[in-house]
Amino acid sequence: MKKKLGVLLLSICVFLTSMTGVVADTTPAQPVTNTIHFSLKDSVTEKELEGATLVIKNSKGEVVTSWTTTKTPHDVTLEEGVYTIGETVAPFGYELDATEIHFTVSSTTQNNRTITLHNKEVPAPQIEDCWGTVKVTKKDAATNKALAGATLVLKNSKGEVVETWVSTTKEHVIDKLPAGNYVIVETKSPKGYGLSDEIVNITIPENTKATVEVVVFNSTVPVTADMNMTLIFAGFALSILTFGFGMYKLSKQN
Repeated sequence: MKKKLGVLLLSICVFLTSMTGVVADTTPAQPVTNTIHFSLKDSVTEKELEGATLVIKNSKGEVVTSWTTTKTPHDVTLEEGVYTIGETVAPFGYELDATEIHFTVSSTTQNNRTITLHNKEVPAPQIEDCWGTVKVTKKDAATNKALAGATLVLKNSKGEVVETWVSTTKEHVIDKLPAGNYVIVETKSPKGYGLSDEIVNITIPENTKATVEVVVFNSTVPVTADMNMTLIFAGFALSILTFGFGMYKLSKQN
């Protein structure tokens, strides 16, 4: 009798359980994801920096995604796991920070959080350490003798005149030139010399204090046969004029 009662109670329990409609949940669990805002900023001003390349890798060292930063943070949605983010290209004017930041995505980590990286600006050299100096001397091409009386012009890469001067027997010094490319040309030759068509190129390198020494040469004007004849006729004409003037004065005295 007791055995029959137990079977009956068990049957009632099974019946009541089926009547509740409770069914085991067979839906697969959704993967854990986090959306993270990645920001790159100036270490001093906290200004958002553009132009850097950032790379996210998984725990196996595989690249998950990369991007070039803009003026706004970049959003990335990642599945559960351990990751690193690092910089491979720094923004212009900033030092590369090769330090990698490790972070985790899990069911316990905050969604929509922000991870911020920073860059330090490349220290600007002192302005006086970037000035260039040019020393220019004018000389005879044959004798190497210093020449006075030439007009020289220094121009920058835009063709703008930086300085004009007349040569002396001493070197001409041009100081405090910014980094860049320059040329020196002659616009008037020294007396007795032909105009030099030489264009002297000068480069003042960046981030250094450089001194460039330049020599610009001139050749004497060659005396030709035609010039000799001109001089002879000029001397002859001058002699006639002198003789005529002397005769005229003599006749006036008489």
